[in-house]
Amino acid sequence: MAENSSFKDFGFDSGDDNVSSSGKFDRLKFKENETIRASFVWFPQDIPTKEDGSIALPLKSDGTPDLEKKSPRFIGAQRHFITGVGYVLAKGAEMAKLAGGPAKMTVATIVVVWPTDRKGEFSKERFAAGEFDVKPYVFSTQMYDTLKTANAEWPLLQYDVKFACTDTQYQKVTLTPCRESLYLKLGNSTSATAIKMRKEIAERVAEIAKNLPDLIAKDMSVDKVREKLGGSPAASVTPENAAAVDDMLDDLLAE
Repeated sequence: MAENSSFKDFGFDSGDDNVSSSGKFDRLKFKENETIRASFVWFPQDIPTKEDGSIALPLKSDGTPDLEKKSPRFIGAQRHFITGVGYVLAKGAEMAKLAGGPAKMTVATIVVVWPTDRKGEFSKERFAAGEFDVKPYVFSTQMYDTLKTANAEWPLLQYDVKFACTDTQYQKVTLTPCRESLYLKLGNSTSATAIKMRKEIAERVAEIAKNLPDLIAKDMSVDKVREKLGGSPAASVTPENAAAVDDMLDDLLAE
């Protein structure tokens, strides 16, 4: 992942004090009335991976994974949307003036989307054939809060999540925990197919992680933004509708 002081690297209850709301890669996008199943596969730095891409899980005395206090890994940054420029990192009052409103914290992580039908029913046949899709997931602090609450009861490193989309325009979803994590289950298999899938997932996660900051926002100076705008002021966004506009633009204008 590229080093940039504008971005925070954190997890649930670990460096996320200021996160909660109290292009090249296809981002995870939800389709209305469709349910997907996903595993969180970007792990904290203190959970190492083996050469074959599987997780070197710490174990409890009873032999079960000791991940109850662990969190998936996230990064986040304050960003603005500026018409004609796109999403840019917040850089003070001048950037806010160009954007016509305050910055908004945005969060990102990486998930594996498993093969399912539109109702979220898992396809064993497609899974056995090695079908999966690793995607960056960029979302709001409101969704971060929802995931954090779910993690308290169903640790997201031990259980998959079903996302059921109720509104495509604003990317609204409901969450349902699954009985297991398919990625952890994959990690316990010694089959050639499982090993191949783990390696592919690990390689894809590493590739996406390097580019994740750019998927949140461009790192541009105020002068560069002005140059891009050609001297024209950005469209004004009022505080009342800023959140709704940002969520809609995530869906309609994301690269």
